[in-house]
Amino acid sequence: MKTVLYADVLFVVNFGMDVISIWLTFLIVHQKTSAPRLLSASALGGAYGVLSVVIGPSGIVSFLLSIVVSFIMILISACGRLSMKYYLKYTLILWGVGALSGGIITALCTLGGNIYDIRTHNSSFFILTGGVAAAAAVVRLFSNNRISDNCKVTIKEFGAVYEFEALVDSGNLVTEPISSLPIIFVSKTVFSKDHDIDVLTAADVNTDLLSDKMKRKIRTVFINTVNEGSIKYAVIPDEVYIVKQRSKKWARAALVIEDKADYNGYAGIVPASLLR
Repeated sequence: MKTVLYADVLFVVNFGMDVISIWLTFLIVHQKTSAPRLLSASALGGAYGVLSVVIGPSGIVSFLLSIVVSFIMILISACGRLSMKYYLKYTLILWGVGALSGGIITALCTLGGNIYDIRTHNSSFFILTGGVAAAAAVVRLFSNNRISDNCKVTIKEFGAVYEFEALVDSGNLVTEPISSLPIIFVSKTVFSKDHDIDVLTAADVNTDLLSDKMKRKIRTVFINTVNEGSIKYAVIPDEVYIVKQRSKKWARAALVIEDKADYNGYAGIVPASLLR
C-alpha cells in the first residue's frame, strides 16, 4: 500500500518547521537575522525536504546533504560577515534543532510503508501563500517585541574616540554596585595600545600602576555566573553613545575591558536596558 504525500503540504510543513528551527538557532546564539533572509533560507529547507523524499537519499549521503543544506541556510540567514568557525558552529546547532523536529516528519512519512505517491493539491498556490504569510506574521510578531540584536557604540576615553559593533544582550544585567551603572563588556582589541588598558585586563589589577586619572574612574564589579563568581574592574568613560537605526543616544555606562577577541562575532556586549 502506498503512502500518499502531497508535495505542497509537505513543503509548507517543512518550511514552517525551518522557520522555527532557524529562529531558535539564532535566538540561542544571539545572532541577528532578517525576515526576508529567514524566509528565503526556510524556503530552501522546505524544497530540500520535498526533494529528499522524492529522491530518497539514505545513510551517510542523507547526513552529508542535510549538513550542507543547513550550512547554506545559515549563510542565507546570517546578516553581515561572520568568521567560518561561527558559520560551522551555527550550522551544527541548526542541524541539531532541525534533526530533532524533522524526526516528527520522518515518522509521519514512514507510516504505512516506505513507498510514496507524491501528488499536489489543486489549491497548492493558496496553501503556499498561506504558509508564507503565517510564517512572515510570526517573524514580524517576534521582531516587534524584541530589541535589535546589535548596535554601534562610540566611546570617548583614553584620549581618543573608539567605535565598534556590539551585541545587545538582555541577559547582561551586571551593574556597577555604587552608582548602578549598566556594564558594557568590550574587547581589548577595540582600543589602541595603552598602559591603563593592559592593567585593567590583567588578572590581578595593581591600582598603583594606573594613571591618577584612571584611579579616580575605576570601579570594582562583581559578576556571578552559573558556575562561579568573579571580580572585574570597570572604568567610567568620558562619553558613551549608542547608535541604533540611525538614532544616536547618549548613555551612562561603565566599561569592563576584557582580553578576548570577540563576542559571537562582535567586539562587545551592550545591556538591552541602554537601548530602551
